[in-house]
Amino acid sequence: MDTHTGAEKNRDKASSKPLNISASTPETILIQEHGIFLGKESERLVISKGKDKLDEIPFFRIREIIVAVNGVTISSDLIYSLMENGIKLFFTNETGEPYALVSSALHDATILTRRQQLLAFYDTRGGKLAKAFASGKISNMRSLLLYLTKNSKKRTSIADFIEFLEASEKKINSLDDRPVDEIRATIMGIEGAATQRYWEALATIVSKSVFVRRQTRGASDPFNSALNYGYGILYGKVWASTLSAGLDPFGGFLHVDRPGKPSLVLDLIEEFRQPVVDRAIVSIFNKKIKITCENGLLKSESKRIIASRVLENLETTVRFEGKFHKMRSVIQIQARHLAAFLKGERNYHPYRFKW
Repeated sequence: MDTHTGAEKNRDKASSKPLNISASTPETILIQEHGIFLGKESERLVISKGKDKLDEIPFFRIREIIVAVNGVTISSDLIYSLMENGIKLFFTNETGEPYALVSSALHDATILTRRQQLLAFYDTRGGKLAKAFASGKISNMRSLLLYLTKNSKKRTSIADFIEFLEASEKKINSLDDRPVDEIRATIMGIEGAATQRYWEALATIVSKSVFVRRQTRGASDPFNSALNYGYGILYGKVWASTLSAGLDPFGGFLHVDRPGKPSLVLDLIEEFRQPVVDRAIVSIFNKKIKITCENGLLKSESKRIIASRVLENLETTVRFEGKFHKMRSVIQIQARHLAAFLKGERNYHPYRFKW
């Protein structure tokens, strides 16, 4: 059973500095202010605005930098040093969706992984992976609903939803192993119906005054906007993990190929939406922490709160495969397991959140 350790940090007050998740371990640096300049001095990241130096952080303390606003300037010397030190650099739009990831041009993974990834689409490996991604997602939706109602009278009101999700997972797992094109429509039909029931159950739990129905693009209400922003952060983490494992982010199995859409990232992210993002967002609203939108977009302070909680969940320690790992490490491990499965070295099992 997974166990979660470490109390949530109190980050609900405004801060003039960029968001640094930890002072003693490698950090995620989140830049959310216009007019920031990112440069380097010796082996340190230097964050400035105008003539004012806001912060200096040694490279060895940084895991990644997320630039979540327009109008930020970055020196080429810094980019070179980030690549030398294995530090990822993400750029996200105003809704939190990553549009660029800067990583080193020197990948140490062999081409064999990508060759097998493309070939797997045409044999039963692709179908097995599509089933695993969908099954893992449905399992985690069910687990989160159980977790959120473990000491609540609302458990009775969502019993039918729980039962539906359990039956849906069994349907996915019972499908024959076939090439993905032969079973994708069936999988997506089952997964789509399960997801709809999940959101209906979640609306019952958090109150329909807060959340009525799921909306992705164009969402203007705080709850949906918070989910979308949180998914954007997770999206970047999963993308980086697929690259590190030598996988092609655009060669997916469950999600169909679309120009500009990294379908493998969309596949792998399904296993982690509930434990990383949904859990964080429900917690924020249950604690009545103020999340606000202006002109249909999250305000800066709301983004900072959401990012803090999602990144803290990624730093949470969980028990996985008999050992304790940070959740961010589990994502990387799963990407490597996926690569190993494609090369015929092991089976692939989705990450299942234990409540």
